[in-house]
Amino acid sequence: CGGLGYMTLTTLIAIGLGRRIEYRDRLALKETFSLETPGGVVRFTLNVLKYTFTFEALGAFFLLISFIGRYPLPKAIFASIFHSVSAFCNAGFSIFSNNFEDFVQNPLVNITLCFLIILGGLGFMVLKEIITKRRVITLHSKVVIRVTILLLLAGTLLILLFEWDNPNTIGMLSPGYKVLTSFFQAVTPRTAGFNTVPIDSMRSISLFIIIFLMFIGASPGGTGGGIKTTTFALLLGVVKGVAQEKNRVEYFHRRIPNETIYRAIAQTILPFLLVAIVSIIIMSYQHDNPTRIIFEVFSAFGTVGLSTGITPTLFSLSKFLLVIMMYYGKVGLLGLAIYPVKKDEKECILYPEEGVQL
Repeated sequence: CGGLGYMTLTTLIAIGLGRRIEYRDRLALKETFSLETPGGVVRFTLNVLKYTFTFEALGAFFLLISFIGRYPLPKAIFASIFHSVSAFCNAGFSIFSNNFEDFVQNPLVNITLCFLIILGGLGFMVLKEIITKRRVITLHSKVVIRVTILLLLAGTLLILLFEWDNPNTIGMLSPGYKVLTSFFQAVTPRTAGFNTVPIDSMRSISLFIIIFLMFIGASPGGTGGGIKTTTFALLLGVVKGVAQEKNRVEYFHRRIPNETIYRAIAQTILPFLLVAIVSIIIMSYQHDNPTRIIFEVFSAFGTVGLSTGITPTLFSLSKFLLVIMMYYGKVGLLGLAIYPVKKDEKECILYPEEGVQL
């Protein structure tokens, strides 16, 4: 339910019981999957289920190839299914005691998990356009694909650069496996939560790179959290517009509505302020490495699941605050995205304009 979303699960149950989907629920599904109109959402929901089972089955098959020689057959089958679902739904749960550190030099496991995580994080609307090979790809899909590639490349190169000679992470690996491991660790912060190297052994600058990736997260309509790739893209568009002295944001010869830009700014500032406040509160009484505390809070907000290992040692209040951040990261942003903004009763009144110094 966490990966597909509670609205998807509710709709599938209603369809199974033969009930009619109300228009209000269709609107909620439209926003959940980032669709243009509420028309056809029921058919789209069924396609979501089909895509999910197909990719998870393929992922389980390839994982089973690696697990079957390492574990007894029943455990190998269960582990392959469990981790395939966990990866595609960006859950990050693992039944292995040290996550996937034992598979750091297993290309099939690494590539399969990355494949599932990326597909789950792209968003089902983007997946549909890729699978159906639409001639005209929507602006949304173009932005999602471009930002996803940018973040993966930048994250991989930066982690590779700063961890290259770290003997506790990738320093002892061959160059090829260094690249593969860096790529894996650039993919998983997008709210998946797996790791093939010990997170607590990574350098502080690498942790901040992962924090940045966790904050951005996946894409709208996908199975991940964070502020979303499209929000990040719009923020970059605002910066570019200011640098070019434009009063508008444009992508692929399309102008973005101001309402969307304002919402993107709100969906960035509010979570960042909340993460900062919670981090300060925890650091005020929890005497631990500040970087690790900040890492845990961002991981909770992004519903990632990565940890530097300090979670068991946190006080009860700290754990409670992290739980609150998890709920906000999953439900809070969705509510902000789909809840209609209350119209100002006096919006017909325009006050005199006056600037402020920046």
